[in-house]
Amino acid sequence: MIQTVWRIMLLSVVVLAASPALLVSEDARPTTAPKDPKVVLLGLIRRANALEKAKKDDEAIAEYTKIVKISSEAYGPKAHETATFTNNLAALHANIGKFDLAEPLYLQSIKIDEEALGKEDPSVAGTMCNLAMMYVSAGKPDKALPVYKRSLWIYRAKFGRKHVKAAAVLD
Repeated sequence: MIQTVWRIMLLSVVVLAASPALLVSEDARPTTAPKDPKVVLLGLIRRANALEKAKKDDEAIAEYTKIVKISSEAYGPKAHETATFTNNLAALHANIGKFDLAEPLYLQSIKIDEEALGKEDPSVAGTMCNLAMMYVSAGKPDKALPVYKRSLWIYRAKFGRKHVKAAAVLD
């Protein structure tokens, strides 16, 4: 066993001596951006979530904005993925009280999903619930009620009256 460990250590020294570039710190190594948009998006999403959790709202908004842009370029501006990321950006704006910026993003997300998935898709209802909650938080319950009603109708039509999603709208 000790001989094996020594062999590995010796081999490591030989490899490092033969390739000094391996000694360069991780930060100094040249990197190339991943080509796959899913990989890029995953990294940005992790960073945006960490920034949001750390209450670095402006930086998180910048990351979510990049995410929406990359998604729009990779999947198309009318793709469900783009709608989902637009909904997430709207939610961040709503969570920090920027309702005037959140509302058009929620409406855009709903429109994209209605075109991509159909007007009675549960994803549409989910974003509608988010929009309605934002209206309530913004002190506009009169605007929230018809949105809640429509999302409830979609959930009931899709899952039935007693499904947990339908019940959640009523909560």
